Amino acid sequence: MNKPLVSIVMATFNRASQLKDTIDNIYQQEYSNLELIVINDGSSDDTLVTLKNIQKTYKFVILNNSENFGLQKSLNLGVQQANGKYIARIDDHDRWIIKSKLTRQVSFMELNSNVGIVGTGYEVNGKNMINPITDTEIRNQILLRSPFCHVSVLMLKSVLDQVGRYNEDLSYSEDWDLWLNMGRYSEFANLPDIMVAIQEEDLSLSGNYFLKQLPINRQIAKRYYKYYPRKIRAFLYHQFLRLFFAVAPVNGFFHKLMKSIFLHFFTLLPKKNVS
Repeated sequence: MNKPLVSIVMATFNRASQLKDTIDNIYQQEYSNLELIVINDGSSDDTLVTLKNIQKTYKFVILNNSENFGLQKSLNLGVQQANGKYIARIDDHDRWIIKSKLTRQVSFMELNSNVGIVGTGYEVNGKNMINPITDTEIRNQILLRSPFCHVSVLMLKSVLDQVGRYNEDLSYSEDWDLWLNMGRYSEFANLPDIMVAIQEEDLSLSGNYFLKQLPINRQIAKRYYKYYPRKIRAFLYHQFLRLFFAVAPVNGFFHKLMKSIFLHFFTLLPKKNVS
């Protein structure tokens, strides 16, 4: 049998009720030369039973962790088992909303062998967002923020393997660290079309998540200063965040105002959906 060109890797933990909709969504893609690898990360609910029931409809691989290893290690286990030239990511509660998503991304990557990661626009909380498009635009931002929506990306597996996959020592921002690492060996791109819908966490949870990310993000950015432009701007920005959130509440008025200014200033602008 021919190997699939695309391997889709999804880790799941205690979200049994959402798995069928997500896997249905994957197999509604018009692109069919793919395999799906689902990592059950030590779930304590009916995840494993649910996955085995879904296997009666779709052929896919289940990796069953004996305990909760965490997202980073689970994704690496999935990538290690993958046979595809390309790796696609989706989470167990997000959706690809354009059926031609994989088709468009595979076509782009096949025509641009120098590109190691291609993402897409995405929808979050009812807003359609576009990340920077070209390699230059992405590199000019990547020390400040993650310029890809994680569940939108298609990655070249050879580059992913070359950099050692996801950093399992990180508890947050493992995707941003991966982009920075892969960018040392390949170029970046984003497609402008809105192809993914993601669910944002509850504000109180996302606030705690954000605060825990800040010191990790400073260390990640510092690690890659020599590989990307505008490192002084990045240093000043991350130091500003450290001081700002020492006094300003997360998700408060000033945080929301600053976030709005930041998104517009760095071209992450709301766009109309493209079908």
